Amino acid sequence: MKQSHENPAVSDLEAAVFDLDGVLTDTAAVHASAWKAIFDDVLREHAEATGIEFVPFDKDDDYRTYVDGRPRYDGVENFLTSRGIVRERGEPSDDPELDTYCGIGNRKNDVFLQRLDAEGVRVFPDAIAALDRLAANGVRIGLHTSSRNGRPVLTAGGIIDRFEAIVDGNDLLTLGIPGKPDPAPFREVAYMLGVEPNDAAVIEDATAGVRSGRRGGFGIVVGVARGEADAEELLAHGADVVVEELTELDDDPRTWRRLGAAPPRPLDEVPEATADAVMERLGGRTPVVFCDFDGVLSEIVNDPDAATMTDANRDALRELTKRCPVAVVSGRGAPDVAGRLGLEGLYVAGSHGFELIAPDGSHSVQDRAAAKATELAAAAEALEAEVGGIDGVLVENKRFSIAVHFRNADPSTHERVQAAVIAEGERRGLISSGGKMIRELRPPLPWDKGAAVIDLLGRIAPDPDAPAIYLGDDLTDEDAFRVLRGWGVSVAVRGGDHDTVADLAVDDPDGIAALLAGLGRRLA
Repeated sequence: MKQSHENPAVSDLEAAVFDLDGVLTDTAAVHASAWKAIFDDVLREHAEATGIEFVPFDKDDDYRTYVDGRPRYDGVENFLTSRGIVRERGEPSDDPELDTYCGIGNRKNDVFLQRLDAEGVRVFPDAIAALDRLAANGVRIGLHTSSRNGRPVLTAGGIIDRFEAIVDGNDLLTLGIPGKPDPAPFREVAYMLGVEPNDAAVIEDATAGVRSGRRGGFGIVVGVARGEADAEELLAHGADVVVEELTELDDDPRTWRRLGAAPPRPLDEVPEATADAVMERLGGRTPVVFCDFDGVLSEIVNDPDAATMTDANRDALRELTKRCPVAVVSGRGAPDVAGRLGLEGLYVAGSHGFELIAPDGSHSVQDRAAAKATELAAAAEALEAEVGGIDGVLVENKRFSIAVHFRNADPSTHERVQAAVIAEGERRGLISSGGKMIRELRPPLPWDKGAAVIDLLGRIAPDPDAPAIYLGDDLTDEDAFRVLRGWGVSVAVRGGDHDTVADLAVDDPDGIAALLAGLGRRLA
């Protein structure tokens, strides 16, 4: 067993999300040989047409580098463009004889199904043992595969009933979410299982998959290196531990968590954040910078309407937006935050990222969040009637979330207010979360500030592997801190009474201003 680091933290692992090919079933070789048959035909035709040398598809190196773990049509495009062969994307319904990426992918699928029917499906014995062990320990089990043949393979292998939640290549199209290395599919499975990604494991054999798990904020990412697979490559792409067989992992799933989960620690034990310390962690690469608003760019105030950004932070942000992409991610509504910033050239993600105002002024909303606006409005009305009359309590309907503030209320009422919010959330199927003298409700979707960071990176990052910095001060920011573990930098503002998984910390918004200004100078 190889692992990237030791970690003494122990916490219950609530779920495990498996990849299929190469982890549970021995179909990777069938996939690789089917790809080789199809790609070699395309490469040979291209060589004859252009006069270049025919270099066949390598079903080991080329398969792992360009195809393994990716949605079928993305794999076609990824490999062929690496050889300088450009085709039209086409449509999933393309005839296999068409010379589009989709047509070529469908041609490969026909070959795969023929070989699968002839050769059958072998399930790895150690995978069966691992599934048994997890089930015996009460760990919920899900699966994501980029293959659109996922369910037929599981059925042929006799293990489809082992999984409470499945997202395969067909589901990616239905849900409209991107495939690996984007973390969205694994996070979708975790939420289908009813757990936070931080409380789940990802078990993968492909570099695209371990990157997906790492950037998805999962508690541990287990790489599986069977046969000739490169364990060091899986570690380099984000695996916490790499095994040749799943039986190398201990019987108690809680010990898996020791290998991957960053242990929360008191804020006063977190090292000081300086521009030099941050840039060293980034390896000198240009980042995308994310900032919370309240308590980070502004001081915490008793009246939420009175919050304003400090002049030092405004000056630092104005300069930083000239050097790299910058986004402010807040629980406030996006128009509210944009008005308080008074700056151009940055992105404003409101309601924990459910809505976004781009630098050009365009305002977009997550469709699934908009569908819950009526339900949230009804919950806000009910809470206003139940606790809104308590002196010092403010019920704030932000359209895509509800915030109930009780900072100014008598401490004897705090428990009652929070209980009312939690009960209303349960009654209406909304997610409840806490913060600094605040309790919030938001739609029951696989979404938090970590998901917002992932979504925004896909839109604004200069390249797919751009690192990120996130600056926050509250419990809701911990979701973003966990997502960045191992590939970005998280910075917490001291002052709260909760432990944190942040990498670095500053004392107050003035410390944030000094850090942002220092980053601007370093990037210049």
